Order: sequence, then C-alpha cells, then structure tokens
Amino acid sequence: MITWAHEDQYYTYKYDNVTIRFKTGFFFEEINNVKIVGEYVSLLCDSIHYDKPILLDFIHDYGHTYQGKTFSFLNIGSEEYELVSYYVQRYDSLLKENVYHMVPYSDSIENIKSVEKEVSVVPKINQQKKIVIRQFGFHFDITQTLNLVYYAIVNNAYVMNISRTDTLSSYLRNMYYKFETVPSNLVDSVKSTKTPIVESILQTKVYREVDSVDRHRLYYSYYSKNGYLIIFAGLHDKEITLDTLGQIYSFNPREYMPESLFVFETPNVFRKYELSTLFSDYEARRSKQHKIPINPYEYIVFVTIEWLGDDIYFINYNHSFMMSPFKRFPYLANDDVLIEDFESYINSYRMNEK
Repeated sequence: MITWAHEDQYYTYKYDNVTIRFKTGFFFEEINNVKIVGEYVSLLCDSIHYDKPILLDFIHDYGHTYQGKTFSFLNIGSEEYELVSYYVQRYDSLLKENVYHMVPYSDSIENIKSVEKEVSVVPKINQQKKIVIRQFGFHFDITQTLNLVYYAIVNNAYVMNISRTDTLSSYLRNMYYKFETVPSNLVDSVKSTKTPIVESILQTKVYREVDSVDRHRLYYSYYSKNGYLIIFAGLHDKEITLDTLGQIYSFNPREYMPESLFVFETPNVFRKYELSTLFSDYEARRSKQHKIPINPYEYIVFVTIEWLGDDIYFINYNHSFMMSPFKRFPYLANDDVLIEDFESYINSYRMNEK
C-alpha cells in the first residue's frame, strides 16, 4: 500500500513595515510575484510616510479550486481567520464502526441532525493591529493589491467602521474560511480604480530576485513596471528586452549551452527566447506563442525543460505524486514546432509497409 501525505507551508518576507505571508504547497514562481508586490507596497508607504504595519496575506489556489478567479478581502485589525469544517458520523457496516462523512456547507447546516463542527484558527504573526489585505487565488495582480493598500491607508477609520464577518468556500466541500472584511462590492470597486499615486509608484522598476548573478555572462530575468512584467537578457550590465507579459507562471532559464529561456505565461501557454552573442550587436529571438493541449486547471506542481541535443527539447509537466512527468511534449526549436501528439507525429513519417 502506498500512502501520500502533504502539508502546505507559509513563506514569509518583510519589507520595512510590510509583511508578506504566502501559503502554498510548493515553491511556485508566483512567490517572486508577491515579493515584487511587497516591494511596491513598501515604496508606496515611503512616499506617503506611512509606517504602521501592513500584512499582505496570500493563500495560493494552486489546486485551482476557484478556476482562475481571485477573491480579495480587506480589514484593519488582527490577521487571524478561521477554517471551519462540518462532519457527521455514520455507521460503516464493512468496518463495523462509525466513520466521518463530510457535510457540504450551507445556510441550513446547523439544522442537520448530529452535525459536528470543527474550527481551526490560522496563527497570528504578532499582536499588532494592522491593515490586512487577504487574497485567495492562483495569480495576484500587482496594481489591484496596491489600490487596496492605498485605500485602507487613507480611509482607515471608515474601513474599521464598515467591516463585518464574511465567508469563502474552501478547497473541500465541507470547509469554508471565516474572517473580517469590508463588503465585497467595495473591494471590487477599489481594485478597479485608477489612483494617480499608485500609477506613479508603478513606474519604478522592481526586479525579480536573482541570486548571485554573474553579470559578465548571459543571464535571463525580469522586472515589473507599470503593472507589467518585462523579460530581459542581461550581459555586461546591458539589458536587452525580450517581451512584456501580464503574468508569469513558470520561468525556466537554461544557463549553459545552448543558452535559452522558456517562459510560461499560464500553465499551458509558452514562448522560447534566446539571445545571440556571436557579435557585439546582440540579436534577440523569440518563438511564436505556443498553446499546449492540456487543461490549464490541471494539478501541476512544476514545469521542467529537458534538452535532448541539437534543437530538441522536452517540456515536462510534473505533479507531486509521481517522480516522472505525467505529460511530456517534444519541442523542435529550429522549426519552432511543438509536437502535441508524439505518436501521431512519428507515424506520419513512417514508411508504408508493402
């Protein structure tokens, strides 16, 4: 018998008075995105001389419970929130004992006979009263998050006055989150507002963290500006822009020959980039946009790029329950061809038997 177990973990980062708490199952590229958000919020606070604590609390929906949607909440106070579950015990004739069954959450759940309620509280970071921006989703928008922070700073008393208890369904049908927040219609309105000071802060370049980069050899990275992510190739302190994207799901640079970069904007959309350094006049190349025939809400833990030699690569999709990829797609760089069905591709070149 094989038994699998997994527990999500918290990644915490601090930028002056701003704390980032990111709950996820694995080290996704989205962590680098929220680090960029944290740096921008710190710049915003500096510009308006706000030094009270702020928590940006991100709960990463890497299992795609919300099918790409992001739910945002705002309150001022404690960062605590509850996770509530409901069960009933039923007799199992095979096991000859009572077993627990999940009870889907509904407004009438308290009327169900013998229902049992379990409440767990997410631990506090500290006892300080603070602005809390809590978001549940797969990707977190930089501009929208800054809008929420700025609104909370300039409308502090009003936010505290109108906050109330709200809930959000969780990844299991019998669970939901319970927390304090302002009404959802106000949150949606604030997220879509254009704020001059936020737009001004976003004009600053904020770079993805790059550990121990040798700037005398080719490397790939990206930075944020005006709410977009700009991918570049760096060499000898020069940056050559490769592309501008709205988000980055997976960033896969290859540091050794052949030096190249695969960037997935979403789990199933990618481009390949490379920079020719044979001449002093560098030439940047990028592939066409490829869409891989997988469900974008597939349970994927990470994407790896495997070079087989010449111009042949494997794009490997992995989840946490298998050592080998559960899906693999060949890519021919010189022809810029993604082979969606390898068996059909091979058979199309076979000689017909006589």
